[in-house]
Amino acid sequence: MIIRIVFFLLYACSHLSALEPIFVVFGPPGTGKGTFSQYIHEQYGYSHLSVGDVVREEISLQTEIGKQADECLRKGDFLEEAMIQALVSKHLIPFLQNKTPVIIDGFPRTEESVYFIHNLFQQYNLSGQVLLIGLYADDATCEKRILSRSICGKCARIYNDYSCPPKQANICDSCFAQLKIRSNDNEAIARKRLEEFHLVTEKAYRLAQTIFPSIEFSTSGSLEECLQNYTRFMTHDRP
Repeated sequence: MIIRIVFFLLYACSHLSALEPIFVVFGPPGTGKGTFSQYIHEQYGYSHLSVGDVVREEISLQTEIGKQADECLRKGDFLEEAMIQALVSKHLIPFLQNKTPVIIDGFPRTEESVYFIHNLFQQYNLSGQVLLIGLYADDATCEKRILSRSICGKCARIYNDYSCPPKQANICDSCFAQLKIRSNDNEAIARKRLEEFHLVTEKAYRLAQTIFPSIEFSTSGSLEECLQNYTRFMTHDRP
């Protein structure tokens, strides 16, 4: 896997304080944002704020936001930015208040939300701690991964039939709960989400790169290659 350093990463990281960086993960659906976040959480003790998990929790609790979100997701639509921003604030602020190392996965999605989260970091004097993680793979690979993945209904661990299958079919390796397939992981919605990323979120990522330092990983290789590169990044490549 090729690692590309972009936007004065070495300079910016050399000026970070002793606090661990806040990782904000960008990438099309299917590039492994959840896998990256899960690995850093398990191996290095980072907290993981997944916007997708937060939304699914609201859906399972049948809150008003959850009902609206469920309807949108079934159609492959994205939630309104105001709704997502409110959920992110609710769950992210405690981490920022306590200076807890955290990975933010699935937000910001739009240019509007880039400014929103930048202001949030500034409120807690943490904008200098932020490091963007950009994951990329071709659309065909992303679509294949989306259509073959499953998730633990209990601990939210992510699996993929061809790259990281569970040891026992349909059973989570970690908590032994039943795996399930997300209702919106189908071909039509996968393509719609990839198109939406290129039209909207890619612009947000480029904007974020003008504000925060970033590092990019190709995730087209095997899971083992990806994890090796993440380990090298966490243990050797960081200043």
